[in-house]
Amino acid sequence: MRTLKHTKLKKSALAAALAVSLGVGSMMDRAYADTYTFSFSGEFTMLTSGGTPLDNTSYSSNSWSGYRTDITGTMTYDTVAGTGSGTITPFNFFSGSSPAEAQAITFQAIGNGTCTTSSPTSCSPGNLLLGNMLFNWSGNNGIPVSIVMDASGLFGAMGSSLVPGSVVQNVGALPASNYMRNGGMPIGPAPVATLTQNTTLIGAACTGTNGASCMGRNPSGGLPLVSDSATPTNYNPTQVGIGGNPMVAGPFVGFNANFDFVKMTVTSKNGVSGPPSVNSTSPINGSTTANPLSTPPITVTFTEPMEDNTVAAALTVNLTGGAAVPGTVSPSAAGQTASTFTFTPTNTLAYSTGYTANISTAALNAGGQALTSAYTWSFTTKAAPVSTSCTGGGPAPATGTAGNFTMLTPTGTPFGGTNDVVYTYTGQPDTTINSNVFNMTLASATPEPFFGFDWSAHNIRVFGTGTWTFNTGCTVAELQAGVMPSACAVQGAPLTMTVGSGQLGALMLFDWHGNDNIYVADVWNQHAQWQSGPGTENGLWTGPAWGGPAGYMVDPLTTWSYASTPDTNNGINGVPMVNGPFIGFSANFNLDATDTCTAAASVPIQAHDTQVSGCTISPTPVNLFKRSDWLILLGFVGWMGWWRKRRA
Repeated sequence: MRTLKHTKLKKSALAAALAVSLGVGSMMDRAYADTYTFSFSGEFTMLTSGGTPLDNTSYSSNSWSGYRTDITGTMTYDTVAGTGSGTITPFNFFSGSSPAEAQAITFQAIGNGTCTTSSPTSCSPGNLLLGNMLFNWSGNNGIPVSIVMDASGLFGAMGSSLVPGSVVQNVGALPASNYMRNGGMPIGPAPVATLTQNTTLIGAACTGTNGASCMGRNPSGGLPLVSDSATPTNYNPTQVGIGGNPMVAGPFVGFNANFDFVKMTVTSKNGVSGPPSVNSTSPINGSTTANPLSTPPITVTFTEPMEDNTVAAALTVNLTGGAAVPGTVSPSAAGQTASTFTFTPTNTLAYSTGYTANISTAALNAGGQALTSAYTWSFTTKAAPVSTSCTGGGPAPATGTAGNFTMLTPTGTPFGGTNDVVYTYTGQPDTTINSNVFNMTLASATPEPFFGFDWSAHNIRVFGTGTWTFNTGCTVAELQAGVMPSACAVQGAPLTMTVGSGQLGALMLFDWHGNDNIYVADVWNQHAQWQSGPGTENGLWTGPAWGGPAGYMVDPLTTWSYASTPDTNNGINGVPMVNGPFIGFSANFNLDATDTCTAAASVPIQAHDTQVSGCTISPTPVNLFKRSDWLILLGFVGWMGWWRKRRA
């Protein structure tokens, strides 16, 4: 618990309070744009119209012979709106009568009180609060009461150091009633103290239960304030004015009710009331099965809203006993709060590796409270998947390189492909189209022919978010020289691909069967499944005739490091080609399968098929002659023969 006993106001907090008093609602400094709830204790004093303290109760814990009554209550205050509300526990007022009750208590920052009722936001800077309530006592209900209060002690304490549990006392202004009986009844500095300034009286229109409607917020007085020039009896001679604001209705017309808050304790700030703690993490502490490719890989959830930027600074991840893991924490915006945070590593986590995450006590909740102690948890990623031993014409592609090439027709039907694709990637996408940086290689490892002819891809560039347009007449030499695509010759329609947030896009030149430099684009979701489009049947190109080496393939629900996805809204994966012999077709490359292959049942032997047993992505054997694209294949082969003769 903190106790603030200094009298010097924090300039920044005071400036914020003054801005609130001026009606400025655009404060963005998180430290001072806060909503506080306080419990308070203080004193109630009733003064006659002449300033004489009324002996108003038969009990009191102080030595003032019943002239003051101890009170307790609560106060909520919004530093942006400059408004608040409160409660006061019913208290005895005159022996033998029913307890006094204060209802509909509101507070409004009014600067120095020079603003008008019609323009309450025109107040000059100051520390004044206008308190309003309806007072019930002994059958007299709805007595309107307004008091002008100096809140410099409270405003001065507000800031990042004022958190739940903090106590504000012995700071601020001296209450007007402090000078009763020549200063013989001192309260001392109070965070919120009733003054001798009065509101402009409204009169009988604000009597009874209608008091709450007077000017919307001032039941017994309005703005601007007026100085009380009375010279009360039995006061310190240097004082002029009577504390409080003369009541205009009820049995105490002309009397002045004084409420002074002496000790204020923060019970909640911005909706939180206790020190924060960690509620859960993913992976959990001690986990040995964490998937390094999951999205997000590391999360932490707190018991209450936290300041985003403080958690972003406090959350770190290291190799267990080793170097820090670079990455980002989100959300991380200053002035915002959240309960769940994600650490996204810059590079994919490794398999079979231990990691330790730590959150320091620099992490603060929405109330400015820190974790009571640092929180640490550790986990180990799972082992890399190992391909099973499948029968057939050779081993499955090596772990980490298993990739698939599937060609789709313009309607989305699989048209051929291979399952032995390997690649390398620098991990740094291009950010400009005018570049000669080729950051990926892609190849058929075996190589596995595509319709009887080897294929190759070269001059591959990987791009980040954006829409990228390429003229398809650029030569290899021009690309290597970094020539702007718009400066190249136009050959066919330009090729455009749109790469969304979190995606990657690749542009490559594809060579096949004497057709060189076919422009191929592919847009990838990272760490995702390949979502089949319409008419794709089993999805990835597979089967005994064209399924890659011995038909080996990964499970159909595998996660890929880079999974091809539609570039347009037609739902067909890939980007339609605009030049070469496959115009309108889409070449899909899915790279780096992370799951193991599974053995499939034997495939029935057909007249034009060779028996191959092995892994397949199909839950049932694939019969070549039952595929709808068989007729397409026959037509394509015939067309290729005609086309080759024409070229000759």
